[in-house]
Amino acid sequence: IGDKGGDIVLLAQNLGGEELLNTAQIARLDRDATWRVLGTDDSLREKTPFATCPSRRLADPRAIRFLVRTFQAGKTNERVAQAVEVSTSPGAAESGFDQMERWFADCRVPGVQLGDTWKVPHSFHNLSILQLVSHQQPVQTFTVGIGISGNAVTTVVHRSEGEEGPDVTSFARVLSEAVSGVCRFLYSDVRCLGEVRVRPTVPPAAATNREFLAIADLPTVADPTATWTGVASNWTKHRDAAVCDNADFSGQQPKSRSYVQANSATPNQPATFGLTETIGRFASKSAAENFVDKVRENVNKCPDKNLAAQVDEEEDYDEDSVDGTSWQVSLDLPDGTQARYRTSILRNGNAVAQVTFTPVGSYDISRDKFEKLVKRAGQRLSHAD
Repeated sequence: IGDKGGDIVLLAQNLGGEELLNTAQIARLDRDATWRVLGTDDSLREKTPFATCPSRRLADPRAIRFLVRTFQAGKTNERVAQAVEVSTSPGAAESGFDQMERWFADCRVPGVQLGDTWKVPHSFHNLSILQLVSHQQPVQTFTVGIGISGNAVTTVVHRSEGEEGPDVTSFARVLSEAVSGVCRFLYSDVRCLGEVRVRPTVPPAAATNREFLAIADLPTVADPTATWTGVASNWTKHRDAAVCDNADFSGQQPKSRSYVQANSATPNQPATFGLTETIGRFASKSAAENFVDKVRENVNKCPDKNLAAQVDEEEDYDEDSVDGTSWQVSLDLPDGTQARYRTSILRNGNAVAQVTFTPVGSYDISRDKFEKLVKRAGQRLSHAD
C-alpha cells in the first residue's frame, strides 16, 4: 500500500488521536445513546489487556506504536474500545492479526461463548468480525472487529448488555472507518477506502485441535462460572457405549476428544455428564457420505431393534458444505428410570464428526443449543488437514 514503507517507523510515532474514531462515528452503533470519550492511552509499557479474551495488551510484543481509545454510552455499561498496533513489518502485523483473532475465536474466559463470525472482503484490508456472549451475570455481548493494513492492526470491541449486539453492517462500517483512518495516515493511499460488504464465514481456526469444537464454542451448562476443558480420549469407548448409531470409525484415522467442566461452583457435578466428539477422515467424499447415511439408517431403525429405545427430535443439516443429522435418544432402564442423550453425525467434505452430549439432571442443554453446537462442529471440520 502506498510508497511510504521505509518511513513507517517514523510515521508511527506521530500516529495520534486524530486518526482514531470519534464519538460521531461511534454513535452509528447506538444512535439513541449519548457517547463520550473516556480516555486515550498510548503507553507501550502498560500490561493490562484492553478487552475481554486477550491474555496480554499487545498481540505483537515488539510493536513500535500502540494506542487505545475507550468510549461510553451515557452512564450505561455499553462501551467501545479501539486499539491500534503498528509493527515493524507487514509480516509481524500479520502475525499480530492472527494472534488477536485467535484470542477472541478461542476465548477461554468462563461463560463466554463464540457466536456468529463474518468477513469483509477488501483488496487492501483483511477485516474479521466475531460476536461473543458472556453468560455470566449480567449477560453481555461483545462484537469484535479486527482489521489489518500493511504494518497496522486495528481492533474495535463493542460491549452491550443482553444477547444482542449492534447491527453487524453498521459495525462493519465503523470498523472499516477505523482501519481506513490509520491506513490513510500511514500510507496516504486512496485505496485505503473500500466498499463494505459483510459475508458470513466459518470461525477462525483455534490454536490447537483445529478441526474439533473449540472451548469457546461450548454452551453454558448449569454454572456459567465453570470452565470447559477438552482432552484427547479413546474413541472406541464412545463407540462401545453407544446404543443406536453403531458408528465405527475403524480405519478412518479416528481421533476423539472429551469435554468436561472444571472449577465449577456447583457441588457434586455428575461424573457421567459431558460432551464427546469423534472425527474420522475418509478416502473420498462419497465414502464419507455413505458412512453418514448408514449411521442415519442405524439410528432411525433403532426403536425397531431395541424396544427400550426411543428416538426423537430429529434435525437434518444441509448448509454450505455441512451435511448431517442430530437426534435425541432415550433408553428405558431396568430400574424404571430413563437415560437420555443427544447425538449427531455430520460431514464436511471427506471428514465426518460425531458429537454426543450426555446430560444428567440440571446439567443439560436445550435442543436448540445442541443443534447450534452441531452446526459449529460441521464448520470446524473445514479446518481438518
